Amino acid sequence: PFLPQERQARVALLKDLLTRADVTVSEKFRRVLEAYQVEVDYGRNIEAYRGQENNVSYDFLRVGRLALYRISNDGEQAWLWHKGKNNWVALDSGYMRDLRQALKVAQQTAAPELMILPMATPASLKETSGDAS
Repeated sequence: PFLPQERQARVALLKDLLTRADVTVSEKFRRVLEAYQVEVDYGRNIEAYRGQENNVSYDFLRVGRLALYRISNDGEQAWLWHKGKNNWVALDSGYMRDLRQALKVAQQTAAPELMILPMATPASLKETSGDAS
């Protein structure tokens, strides 16, 4: 659920472009491939951005397509997006130092280093999806 407005705008522009007769097929193909490339690149990098959720401003930290964190502006609380619950899960305050450091790395104000961050595991995802047996 990261950068939803930006990604929805990209899809809307593509849908509009694909219906236009004045645009060549090769240009349409190029723009579709370009959009796919942007989506692929999301899985290869770390990004920090400020966004709003429920009219509250947060810092967001995206680590590839593996994890999305939401950090309060005062740096005292953090949440991890849990795909299985389709909701934010509060993180223990013991992770705050590591999350703040990862945020600095993503903002390119600190040197890259090994990050030790909490992740939603396949077991925790199965817990919340119910029994499929």
